[in-house]
Amino acid sequence: MASSLFTSLKNRGFAWSLRLLIFSLPFNVGVLIYESPWGRGFTNPYTSIFLSAFDILLLITLVFFLFRPKKKSLLLHNDRNFLILLAAIAISCLSQLWALHQDANFSLLLCVKLLELLAFYAALHHSSKPQKILYVFILTMCIQSMFALWQFTAQHDLGLQMLGESQFSSTVANVARFQLGSIDLIRAYGTFPHPNILGGFLLVSILCTFTLPANFKGEKYALIALQVLALLTTFSRSALLALLIVFALMPGKKKYWKLLPLALGAGLIFALRGAVFERLEGYEFAYSILQNQPLGLGFAQFTTAMDSVSTVALMPWDYQPVHNIYLLLLTEWGIPAFLIFTVLTVLNFKKPKFSQAFLKLALIGLLITGLFDHYLVSLEQGRLLLVFVFALQALKTGGFLNKTSADPK
Repeated sequence: MASSLFTSLKNRGFAWSLRLLIFSLPFNVGVLIYESPWGRGFTNPYTSIFLSAFDILLLITLVFFLFRPKKKSLLLHNDRNFLILLAAIAISCLSQLWALHQDANFSLLLCVKLLELLAFYAALHHSSKPQKILYVFILTMCIQSMFALWQFTAQHDLGLQMLGESQFSSTVANVARFQLGSIDLIRAYGTFPHPNILGGFLLVSILCTFTLPANFKGEKYALIALQVLALLTTFSRSALLALLIVFALMPGKKKYWKLLPLALGAGLIFALRGAVFERLEGYEFAYSILQNQPLGLGFAQFTTAMDSVSTVALMPWDYQPVHNIYLLLLTEWGIPAFLIFTVLTVLNFKKPKFSQAFLKLALIGLLITGLFDHYLVSLEQGRLLLVFVFALQALKTGGFLNKTSADPK
C-alpha cells in the first residue's frame, strides 16, 4: 500500500512539475550568470547566459522523471522530430569550435542551454496527458493576454518586474511603439522582452485553443477573442500575418470564408514592406558576413560580427541578429552545415505525420514569423516555444484532442 502510494506521488510529481514548467514559459524571470566580454559597455542579451526559473523547474521535472517506476530513455531514437532537433543542437554546439568570438565559458554554458531543449522535448514526449499540457499553456497565455490589454490601456508597465515584465512608459527611450497617424502608441509586452515574442506565443496559443473539446464551445471562442485582442495590442505584423495565413489554410472552412483572411493578409503584407525596409541593413550585414565567413560565425555570434561589416557606429539597440531565422542560421552555422541540415530535414519530412491540424498550423505559423524576426533562434524563450510546438505536433496522440470538422482525420 505504501509502495503504491509512493509510486503514485512520483508520477504525479512529474505531471505537475511539467505543467508548472509549461506555465512558466511566458515569464521572463532570471538572473544574469555570465556575460561574454566584448567591450561595448552594455549587456548584450545574445552573448549572455541567464539562470531562469524555467531552468530550475526543468531540473525538478527531470528528477521526478528519473525516479518514476517505469523509466524510459530520454533518447528518442525513433522520433524523427527529436533527431532533427538533435542535429540542429549538434551543429550549434560544434560551431563553437570555429566561433568568431572565442569564449570557452560562454560556449560551454550555451551548449548546456541548448541541451536543455532536448530534455524539454523528451519530457513533453513522455507526458501521459498531453491535453493537460495544452490547457496549461492556454491558461498562462490568457493571463498574458489580460496583462497585455491592461498595459496597452495604461500605456505603461504594470510594475510586475518580479514576473519578468520590462519597465516601459512614454518617457523610456527605445520602447516598442506603433505610429497610428499622429498617435504614438506603446505596444503591449506582457512579461516578455519584446511585443513580437508575445505575438508569437499568442499565435500558438490561439491555435491551441481551437483544440478545446466541443462541449467548451462558448468558452473556446471567448478565450480566442481575448487572445486575438491581445495579439492586436502587440502590433506584431509577422504574427498577425501568420495567423491570417494559417486561418486560410484551416481545413473544413468554406471557400468564401477564406477570402477574408487572404484579403487581410494581402493588406498586411503590403504593410510589412516597411518592416522589410527597416530590416534591410540586417540583410546587408548577413550578406557581407557570408562573403567573409562562408563557414559560419558560430551559433549566437551574429552580433559580435556587426562592427566588422557596419560602415557607421552602432547604437546599443542596433546590435541585433538579422530579422530572419533562416538567414541567421545560414550566417552562424555556415553554408555547408546549413545545407546539410536542410537536406536532412526535407528527407525526414518527406512523408510527415502530423497528429492534429491545428498543431501543424501552429508550426507553420511560427516558420512564417521566422521570415521577419529572429527570436525563435536567438532568444531562449523563442527556442523553447519552437521546441514546445515541435514536440506536441510529433506526439502519437491517438486522438487525445477533440475531433472536429477541422481535423483531417
